[in-house]
Amino acid sequence: VVNSKPTGKTAIAFIVGEKSDTAANQIPSKVKVGNVELLTDVVVGSSGVRRIPCDIVPIEKRKAHYPILRPGITCRGNGGDGTIGALALSNQGSDLVAVTCRHVVLSQGSRFSQGGAPAGSVVLVSKLGMTDSAIVNIEGRGCDPHIIGIGTAILGTSQPTEDMLLIKMGAETGVTYGRAKPQPMSCAIDGAMVNGFLIAHEPHGTVPISKNGDSGAAWMVADKDGNSTSEMVGLHAGELTVDGEQCAFACFATEVFAEMDIRPLGQATGAEPGAIAAAPTYAPNYKAW
Repeated sequence: VVNSKPTGKTAIAFIVGEKSDTAANQIPSKVKVGNVELLTDVVVGSSGVRRIPCDIVPIEKRKAHYPILRPGITCRGNGGDGTIGALALSNQGSDLVAVTCRHVVLSQGSRFSQGGAPAGSVVLVSKLGMTDSAIVNIEGRGCDPHIIGIGTAILGTSQPTEDMLLIKMGAETGVTYGRAKPQPMSCAIDGAMVNGFLIAHEPHGTVPISKNGDSGAAWMVADKDGNSTSEMVGLHAGELTVDGEQCAFACFATEVFAEMDIRPLGQATGAEPGAIAAAPTYAPNYKAW
């Protein structure tokens, strides 16, 4: 390829993140393979997973106040900052709830806010789970089930498989990728043993895979191109160092939704996978919290 136009000549391609004079000087113009001499070509791209065509959501936007709630935005409980991972409906009374981690909210009936609400303007945590999960009743906010930045809505939950490519939107780190290591394991979180699985850093992914403030984010199945599907497999709960590598630790989404007795809002409202629709409002009487 010369001046962005194919020449029809056979060449060995060197794939780089961006072109520079330094890189060009380090790559020979020709390479001899056996008795054949081939030209070289420098191509900007990725040899691994193609990055998803998602919105670039800066951290200040992920941590903003949202009158219409979406998964992937910040929240705060007595345990600190976290991420709203999913919006759901109760199977018992069809109440709207937000899903995050138990260690973010700490205790049932504790104070919970989204986006730095004024002191005293809060909602209460309605249920805690043994899977390091918690649900919070949504009062006075609209709800859009599509994950901010990624654009897909959670339509179901499933079990991870070995080396499955996963993607999450954390309020702190933004979009990150990982590979599932689905063997069940237990991890102590705030003194309680929690069942879950590890997610290894995707070789071409964003560093780091986890930071404080990501807890509660949804780990979604990604397709071969790195695009998020509508299947959630994990609720991000923290990180562990394994053999010198930082790995994410997540609760199984199937266990979280079963224990909380909830179903995804996207599934209940028929949200299209990958579609970013006009945000529907299910709680029109706005309330700051």
